[in-house]
Amino acid sequence: MKNNTQDATPVTLDDAVAAIQNWLNVATNAFPDVPNDSLLRAFCIPIDDINDLYNLAQYNGAQYVRAYLSIKDRGNPALTAGLMLVPVDADGNDIIFPPNELNTTNIRDFTTPCPAMCAPLSTAKNGSPLMAPVPNN
Repeated sequence: MKNNTQDATPVTLDDAVAAIQNWLNVATNAFPDVPNDSLLRAFCIPIDDINDLYNLAQYNGAQYVRAYLSIKDRGNPALTAGLMLVPVDADGNDIIFPPNELNTTNIRDFTTPCPAMCAPLSTAKNGSPLMAPVPNN
């Protein structure tokens, strides 16, 4: 698989805030009926789950992790959105194990969306600067 990933250098706070604002602008226009405080903004992933996926992947020749966007309940998409994570080999193929006796695979869904689990909104004194208010269009 040709490595066409973006540069892995850290992103500046200003660039991160600008990119998030771009998403919020697109989201408010794409989903005009969704209240601003219900727009999907982020995903929280427990570090133990990232380590679990890493440990699982390293023994199976994975070079990447692919995140598939998902919604578990179409009636409540903002609160049930998720990322289905799978290891990916060097050729870009998903590495998916056949279901075991419990009918589970190595596909992982351990994300919690924001607005369900968000950082505090940014204010002059506290909160995450990445949780800036939704822009008015």
